[in-house]
Amino acid sequence: MKIAYVLDEDISTNTGVVQKIMAKIKVWESLGHKVHIFSLISKNQNSIIKNGTVISVSRGKINFFQKIKRNYANTLLLDLELQKYSPDIIYSRYMRYSPNLVSVLKSAAPYIVELNSNDVNEYKQRSILYSTFNTIGRTLFYGNASAFVSVSVELSNDDNFTKFNKKTLVLGNSIDIDQIRYHKNNTSCVENVVFIGTPKQIWHGIDKCIYMANKFPNITFHIIGPDQAELDAFPDFQELSNMVVYGYLEADKAQHIISKCDIGISSLALHRKGMNEASPLKSRMYLAQGLPIITGYQDTDFEIDTLPFVLNIGNNENNVRDNIVHIKQFFDSASKYTSDDIIKEARRIFDLEKKENKRLDFFEEVLLENDR
Repeated sequence: MKIAYVLDEDISTNTGVVQKIMAKIKVWESLGHKVHIFSLISKNQNSIIKNGTVISVSRGKINFFQKIKRNYANTLLLDLELQKYSPDIIYSRYMRYSPNLVSVLKSAAPYIVELNSNDVNEYKQRSILYSTFNTIGRTLFYGNASAFVSVSVELSNDDNFTKFNKKTLVLGNSIDIDQIRYHKNNTSCVENVVFIGTPKQIWHGIDKCIYMANKFPNITFHIIGPDQAELDAFPDFQELSNMVVYGYLEADKAQHIISKCDIGISSLALHRKGMNEASPLKSRMYLAQGLPIITGYQDTDFEIDTLPFVLNIGNNENNVRDNIVHIKQFFDSASKYTSDDIIKEARRIFDLEKKENKRLDFFEEVLLENDR
C-alpha cells in the first residue's frame, strides 16, 4: 500500500507523538509499504521523520479567525502534495477545523481517523467559539471518514463516535521498545519519582502530583511538560523543596531523566474529562524503561490488578488523598521489581509488530470495502 499519514501536529521536534508515528512507520515500511507524512503545521520546516513534509511553519500566536484562514491555506497546499503523492489510503489523527479539509482528503483517497481522545469533552474546557466550530468540524471530519482506529474500547463505544456508525478497530498505543536508549538502574529504595504531563491539561493531574510531593518530602519529584509558571499557580507548590520542574523536553532528554528515577506517575485525573480508560504513551515509556508505575485509569492493553509493579489508585477526585498509605506501601516495595522483569513484560504486552500488522490488515479491509 501507498500510505499518506496526515496530521496538524509538529513533526520537527522529537516528541512522544512523533516517536509513536516513527514506530508505526518503521514496521509498515519493513513489510513493504510506502509511507509519507504530511504535517499541516510544525515549529520549523525540517521534519525529523523520514519522508516527512511540513506544509507550513508556525508563526506565533494568532487569533481564532486567523487560524481558520491559515488552516484553509494550508489545506490547499496539502491538496497539491496529496495529488503528487497519490496515496492508496490516508491515515490521520483528529485535526482542527478547516472548511476544505474533508474535500481535500476524500478527493485523494479513503481516510481512516485515529481516535486518541474525546475531543467533545476536551473542547468544553475552551471557549464557546472553539467548542462550536469543533462541533461543526468533527461532524464533517468524522462523518466522512471511511473507518476509525481507537486507542481504547471506551472511546470506540462513546456516543460522540458511535453515532457516525463507522467500522472501528481498537488498538492501544504502543512504542518501539528497541529504540529506548536509557533504562532504569535497580535501587534499594525509592528516592526519585517522575511525572510527565502536558501543559494546562487538567486531566493529567499535576495538582495531585503536587499533593503527593507534599506527603513524601524525602522523595524528589521530577516534572516534565508543565513549566514553572503553571506550577506557581498552585499555592501548595510554593512550599515544596522536593520538586524539580523541567518544562518541555524532547523525547531523548525525557528518557534520560526517566532512567534516573524509581517510579513513574501516569495520568491521575481522566475523570475530569469523563474518561476511565486509556493507553497513555507515558505509561508505556515508563514500563519500557523498567519503572513501576502509579496510574488512575483502566489500561486498554492490560489488567492493572494482575501486574504487581502497577498501582492503580482509582479514577476520582480524591484518589491520591485517599490512597497515601497504599502509595507509601508501593514506594516501600517497588525495589523488589527489577527493571529487566518489567521491560520483559512491557515487550510482551506492547508487541509493536503484532499491533501494526493488525492495523495494516484493517487498512486492507477498508480499501476492499471502498472498492466495492
